[in-house]
Amino acid sequence: MALGPFTKQEHLEIATLGLELACAETLGVLGGWWLDRHFNTLPWFTLAGGAAGFAAGMYMVVTGAHKAQAAAAGKLNKEKAEK
Repeated sequence: MALGPFTKQEHLEIATLGLELACAETLGVLGGWWLDRHFNTLPWFTLAGGAAGFAAGMYMVVTGAHKAQAAAAGKLNKEKAEK
């Protein structure tokens, strides 16, 4: 099966991007929920934690996608230079 310019390892790294986003979002919401229970301010820290988790997750997704794209471009450039 042709994987295009990506290897199996690179496909796994790309597939983990969604999991990273989900984990960051979950940790942000849970951390905010814990702070809300501790300070009795429901729902403000939960919302802030969710937003912070989403922002952190998106940052990880964008940087991971950029690294994967750069690796694929480097691999293609190397293959072209060998020809």
